[in-house]
Amino acid sequence: MINKILLKLREEMGISQEIAAKALNVSRSALGYYERGERQPDASFIIKAADFFGVTADYLLGRSDYRSVENQAIANKFELPLSDKAISFLKSVPPELQPTLDLLVADQNFENFLLELVKNSTRQKALQLVNQERNRQDEKWGEQNHPPQYWTGILGEEFGEYCQAVNETVFDNGAEARKKGGYDNMMKELTQVAAVAVGAMEALMRQRIREQISERKKIKEIENYLATTGRKDEIK
Repeated sequence: MINKILLKLREEMGISQEIAAKALNVSRSALGYYERGERQPDASFIIKAADFFGVTADYLLGRSDYRSVENQAIANKFELPLSDKAISFLKSVPPELQPTLDLLVADQNFENFLLELVKNSTRQKALQLVNQERNRQDEKWGEQNHPPQYWTGILGEEFGEYCQAVNETVFDNGAEARKKGGYDNMMKELTQVAAVAVGAMEALMRQRIREQISERKKIKEIENYLATTGRKDEIK
């Protein structure tokens, strides 16, 4: 996780790896290792990098979505799921408009509006990710019509991988283990769990449709038999 954040911050500053390495008092090759995730930096480097890029150590480690302690405090104060960019925007509002903004933010209807907006946008994004994963699975394996007990095994395996990603995110089990954790890995595994669940639902619905068609065919065969034998009165 830290490797991606390091790379993003350096690219945002528009500086070369060489310049960043010099400022952070490490070799260019060492910074390259950190950015590629091939090595994990020590505590002293993390502190230097946080100061240099103007972020908190928690943000650098992927433990916080907010780059500064101030932004984290603002999010906690209003108890709203505002992004780091949204809070930075609120802080950039001209002083003469600040009283109006304060009234707006304090209004319960505005809070409900923001919460509803966030809920809808995150749900749409989640559904989009799941749909993309379902399409990828279809392209790779085609239509899957496994029995329910088979799907249970697949779901169990996928959920186990999600649990592993959570475990490696919450607990520090070493550099190699950390590569399997973090927000991106948790989202990836959870998306696969949801996509497999949808696949199981689709298979179950197809099975039910086939059963209904089969039942209808049997009924039709019985009706035809009774009709040809002159026993139409037995048809219900």
